Amino acid sequence: MVAEVLKLLPQEPAWLLGLHDPIVSRSLAMIHAEPGGDWSVDSLAQLALSSS
Repeated sequence: MVAEVLKLLPQEPAWLLGLHDPIVSRSLAMIHAEPGGDWSVDSLAQLALSSS
């Protein structure tokens, strides 16, 4: 459903561009996997970089 809505937009929303970056994409996946986590920029960076 989201993909269908995005097709209607004149351009890709800027926040979606982050999904093209492997580190940002991994960080977003971690947040979605554990939305109640005590996330910080530092903790996300460490986890995302250690996964690469």
